[in-house]
Amino acid sequence: MRSPHAASKWYFRSRALRATVLAALALFVGLVWSPLWAQTPGFAYVVNDESNTVSAYIINATRGALTPVSGSPFAAGTGPASVALTFSSAPFSKFAATLYLAPKLSAFAANETFTLGTSSTSITPPTQAVTLTIGALTLKLPAGSFVPDDLPRKGYVYRGTVNGVNLFISISSTSTPRTYQLFAIGEYEFPRGVSTMPVGLTIGGTSGSVNLTPHYVTLVPTSQ
Repeated sequence: MRSPHAASKWYFRSRALRATVLAALALFVGLVWSPLWAQTPGFAYVVNDESNTVSAYIINATRGALTPVSGSPFAAGTGPASVALTFSSAPFSKFAATLYLAPKLSAFAANETFTLGTSSTSITPPTQAVTLTIGALTLKLPAGSFVPDDLPRKGYVYRGTVNGVNLFISISSTSTPRTYQLFAIGEYEFPRGVSTMPVGLTIGGTSGSVNLTPHYVTLVPTSQ
């Protein structure tokens, strides 16, 4: 069975795969590939040679736990004999953004709301790379850039300079399961009079983007 998910694969050939493979696979993923799945969600495919089916599991991007894919196991050809692990980028199930530009101050602010897809249940910004794109501006923050926000606020923040851009970003959860808010404010001179601009966000292996009309203002908002 060919996975519909574009990714690299590791194959382990055998015709005697049994239920114990799942336990071994979970241990393998947790101990060996944990740095990879912590950044990128993935899938595991285990053959059942006696029933000629393939069981598919989601590898949780936060804990590495295996969750059966809806409808699994799936019918396969006679005598399937492979185990496959795939790791691929997963899109947000929902992504929306609002962008404010203050050309006279060379300032911008962005409010973004995003919901994780089915392969992820949470994010951990302190251990994941984060990339924010606004028009032609790309801001890449390596893993370790975010720290917990000051109490009593919850979430994570970044304060610093990226590619010469003074930047503040906060990421926090909302009351809706698997839904988060991002607020970013910084100093950068965008072209004036642009009617449509792409805005995108990538956290670990999850991402989303949207084309929007920026709001040109005198002062940008300083909070969500």
